[in-house]
Amino acid sequence: MKVVVFSDAHGCKIIIERIISFNPDANYFISLGDSELPLDFLMDLDIIAIKGNYP
Repeated sequence: MKVVVFSDAHGCKIIIERIISFNPDANYFISLGDSELPLDFLMDLDIIAIKGNYP
């Protein structure tokens, strides 16, 4: 099982999309916060969002 954990994307959708594209074999993606993006954006990409800085 591969889990990718990231944080601090600071509103940059491209960074998150790259993380996903560089890890096509990941079973889960988890955002620890400071993405500064709407929670819906992360959920649409099947990213688990830990409660934190989400508008």
